[in-house]
Amino acid sequence: MNKNIVCNILAFCLAIIFFLQAFTASERQSLIVDEPIFIASGYYHYVYDDLKIHKESPPLVSKVLAWPLLFLDLKFPESDNYNIQRSRQDGVALDFLALNFDRLSQIIFFSRLPVSLAGILLLLVVYYIGKKMFGATAALFSCTMLAVSPNLIAHAQFATSDLLCSLTFLISLYCFWESIQNNKTKWWLLTGIATGISIMIKFSNLVLCIIYLVIALFLLFSKQTTGKIIFRGAALVFIITYFIIACNYNLDWTLSKFLIGLSRVYSNHVSGYFFYLNGEFYQGGRWDYFLQLILYKSPIILIGSFLFWPFIIFNHPNRKTFFLFIFIPTILILIITSQDEANIGLRRILMIYPLFYLSLAALYSYVESKKIKILFIILGLISAIDCLRIYPNHLTYFNFMAGGPRAGPSLANDSNIDWGQGLIQLAEWQKMDSEREALYFSPPYFLNPQIYGINFKLATNTELSTPLNGFYAISVQNLISLQQEKDPNKFPGKFFQIKPWAVVANVIYIYKFKDGQSVSG
Repeated sequence: MNKNIVCNILAFCLAIIFFLQAFTASERQSLIVDEPIFIASGYYHYVYDDLKIHKESPPLVSKVLAWPLLFLDLKFPESDNYNIQRSRQDGVALDFLALNFDRLSQIIFFSRLPVSLAGILLLLVVYYIGKKMFGATAALFSCTMLAVSPNLIAHAQFATSDLLCSLTFLISLYCFWESIQNNKTKWWLLTGIATGISIMIKFSNLVLCIIYLVIALFLLFSKQTTGKIIFRGAALVFIITYFIIACNYNLDWTLSKFLIGLSRVYSNHVSGYFFYLNGEFYQGGRWDYFLQLILYKSPIILIGSFLFWPFIIFNHPNRKTFFLFIFIPTILILIITSQDEANIGLRRILMIYPLFYLSLAALYSYVESKKIKILFIILGLISAIDCLRIYPNHLTYFNFMAGGPRAGPSLANDSNIDWGQGLIQLAEWQKMDSEREALYFSPPYFLNPQIYGINFKLATNTELSTPLNGFYAISVQNLISLQQEKDPNKFPGKFFQIKPWAVVANVIYIYKFKDGQSVSG
């Protein structure tokens, strides 16, 4: 059996390993805050052929997530709230789940399944591209690291758009790369199809248009292509992309529905919303928000590889490919998102992570020193162990340099750590001891813990300010919010300073009180 076949088989095995981690971990994750609206809107789009719900997201992604639900006999609630703001649409989505409560586990399972399966395709696409650009062995190394990527595994567990966005972004970028290199009609056609689908998965993928433009201009001014080739290809891509977008919006050739959805992307997050980073609350975006998250939440091998990027750009035999396909898109995305006013999580730039892992292939093929390769193998092992230790709570991953998951609440919030996914594990924790039945709970977001059998009393502001005897369970999202208490020596702000009795799923902090004093576990 030759080397190429062995590498192909190993790559497929790595893809299955990635899938199994995401698939099995998802069974331990409760419904997260963004899932109900994606699931309900997708089912509504199919059944009623109407796009009133969840205009903030393109319709295709919801349909991808909801298509397995068509095989279930589900009901949709009657309401006049479909064409209004997101907060009330969330209520409609929760009503949909409540109306089909007896099938809830099936709804969650089948709507998450397409995303977990997309993880297999993502790894295989990375392998295919890495193999063509940097060789089979180098591609296999990058895929090995991707197979234990906590951030990508985390987003392969939930029925949301982020992993699908990363997959379609990468495919689109590669199709464009082949088009601009070979100028074959089939690749320009595929670029148009992939780009249209990408934008209909998530509006963030509109960044592809800027990336295409910059790469094309670079090649044009360096006389590596001609204006005629670029104009012809761009016209074809534009027509196909326009057609796909219009078709997804029920043949709206004016794209008015598309533009309305695009305009609502920020309105749900920015106005009056306080973001959080490094223990500080602020309004508006921070230019360094995503840069800091990359340092906190990326495996150590990726951070180490960044130091070698300048050497690859100037010395790698295939430096042109690395510069245009990996470096330029990464830099453009970071520059554009530095102006992002919605600092709601690393998921906003998740599409650059496959490029990070492709850079490992470039690095592996560039480095000749055995000592440096051994160093990166060691860093890879550390990263793999880090990922295995975090299972099944990959969303809460922070690398050991940042302090690990326990340091997470002091660094970032929202989908970086707590998306409401810890309720199943809290229910398991409560059932372990009858004493835990008396539980005061400050749950994350608007999700109802009772659907997972959690017996609790909602912790009011009074009970958080003057803790009563018993157990308190506070989600990380709420724990961080309690820091806004002006006097950290008084409750509820004091919760952040107290050592918890236990920590469930890295996102729910348990405190035990007796006579007004906290009790250590």
